[in-house]
Amino acid sequence: MNDYLFLESLGLHTWGFWLVLLLISGAVGLCLLLGFRFLFRRRGEPRSFFFLSLLLLAFGFTQIYQVWRLLDLFSFFPKMRYVPIYFSLALPVLFFYYVKVELFPAYRLRWTDAKHFLLPGGQFFYFLTQWIFEARMVISERLLPFNPFFGSVETALYLVLFAAYLFFSLRYIVQKKRIGADIRKQRQVLYLEILVQLFSGLFLLHSLFILFDYYTYRFVQYNVQSEKLYVGFGVLTFTSLLGCLAIYGVQLLGWGRRRIYP
Repeated sequence: MNDYLFLESLGLHTWGFWLVLLLISGAVGLCLLLGFRFLFRRRGEPRSFFFLSLLLLAFGFTQIYQVWRLLDLFSFFPKMRYVPIYFSLALPVLFFYYVKVELFPAYRLRWTDAKHFLLPGGQFFYFLTQWIFEARMVISERLLPFNPFFGSVETALYLVLFAAYLFFSLRYIVQKKRIGADIRKQRQVLYLEILVQLFSGLFLLHSLFILFDYYTYRFVQYNVQSEKLYVGFGVLTFTSLLGCLAIYGVQLLGWGRRRIYP
């Protein structure tokens, strides 16, 4: 019955909705394809490619989760809400470690680095246990206002952590530029600097949409999520982050990598 109702609901969407969905699907498909490609790449610096691969895959799967929300899938299939493909708290950490290892390939991970992965790991196991044991009615509803892995607190953590790790990434780039390097390394630093600066601008736009949503709901008592145009643009701001990383990944596989490492 739910299958039929869900398929029936798809017919209520406009052509603009399907156009947005097509753009999102293209970005997701490219991110996942590049993510798996970098996962098995051994040329250059394999460890930085590993973090870039995880970053692309995490972005792709998180966007799939957002598409499910856009399709209102959870209203028809509640258990799908906790499929463990939502990695919002892992995104800033993976982005930072990719930049760090790419700039300083001699850096070796230590046990103290584990603290950066506590929240991402907790989020993954939260979704996994909720999905397997279907404990959402017992745990999720009671802890939702204070849940660091899902809901308002998780969104706040996502915004703060991403802003902080982007700042740290820029600090490492400035530090690398002060050290000085040959022309090959200078190109590499410049390439990463452009990526981080462009990504920071897109993330600022994405953050403004989220903050405006919170402001209108909390202080104006109006749910802008009921406006399809606003929801579409809001989802596209996150998609722009995927597009930025996907273009960067394509360049690394093609002419960009040869320019950095001639």
